[in-house]
Amino acid sequence: MPLMPPKLLRFVLFIAIQAVWSPIHSQMDNHQSKPRLQFLAGYGIPALQNNIGSPIDEISRFTYIQNQSGYTFKEDRGSRGAGAMFSLNMSWPLKNIPGLSLGLECNALRSSKVFNAERVIDTGFIEYRGRQDSYTQMVSLSPYVEVSTQLGKFRPYISFGPYLPIFGQTWVELDLYDETGLLAETYLPLIDPALQDLNEDTEALGTSIIIDVDIQAKTSGGLSLGFKSKAGFDYELSPRIGILAQIDFVALAVPSLKTTITQATLQGTPSQIEVGRALGYTTLKDVYTEVDLPMIIREISYQNTLDQNSNSSYSVERRDEALERLSFKDPYHTATFQLGLRYSLGK
Repeated sequence: MPLMPPKLLRFVLFIAIQAVWSPIHSQMDNHQSKPRLQFLAGYGIPALQNNIGSPIDEISRFTYIQNQSGYTFKEDRGSRGAGAMFSLNMSWPLKNIPGLSLGLECNALRSSKVFNAERVIDTGFIEYRGRQDSYTQMVSLSPYVEVSTQLGKFRPYISFGPYLPIFGQTWVELDLYDETGLLAETYLPLIDPALQDLNEDTEALGTSIIIDVDIQAKTSGGLSLGFKSKAGFDYELSPRIGILAQIDFVALAVPSLKTTITQATLQGTPSQIEVGRALGYTTLKDVYTEVDLPMIIREISYQNTLDQNSNSSYSVERRDEALERLSFKDPYHTATFQLGLRYSLGK
């Protein structure tokens, strides 16, 4: 059978495309070509899970006794982005390209509390416990391109575009209990340099200062750019109003910039505090709070690189400077199911 001439083939294809698209779009109500205001709410779960970083690493410092009995360690993989998501967006259908729209979306995230890590040591003689939980708040913008078609009252659509956080912070809650004396040896001389030899003197008596620490801190992130895609449908209730159901996927990793301790309580047992004072350490307090903490404990500045001049270890001489650590990236990869309403603007 001879092939169809090229000009005739192009004409047939043109007619076929028109036959498919014209009935659909000829039935479009005038409101469907107008700007759409949409509000959605839903809940996200972790996707593309990674190890969640810790802005305060005391929870993972005690690795030297990990081979002894009673040692357990758990570090969760997940995403800080899991939680409640609210979205408000506007989309503008392109009149000259049926089925194609441009949009801008604003997202607000309030994550649920995420269990990050836990370390427990109980040898029967000494005990150490550490646990970290965190939650996140974030506001972001996402311009997008949307492709859709009209199938009766249903309008299936897919969209994709960049995802740009413009505001947000992660809050960390850290609980530590230490009978080994290492927290006392680390923190107390930084808080009060007159206590530098306290731990050594108490160990000479066969004991150590037991420390119980509760810390709340916030971490701010640097500039980052992610990706968001979504798929869903719009069911028309009236020419202006529709119900939306969609699934979103966000891929985002945010580099850490700074961690600041906002609340802290550090206390020892009364009997051991009295032992310390009897040894001549009269400035030893029963309880220390965030106002007593020097800058090196209260604030962490994250750097891309560290060198010999970096303030990267606890030093009494540089206690009035922020501690410097290598920057890490926190995962915010999330899959979210949302429901919402659409309102078509215009006359």
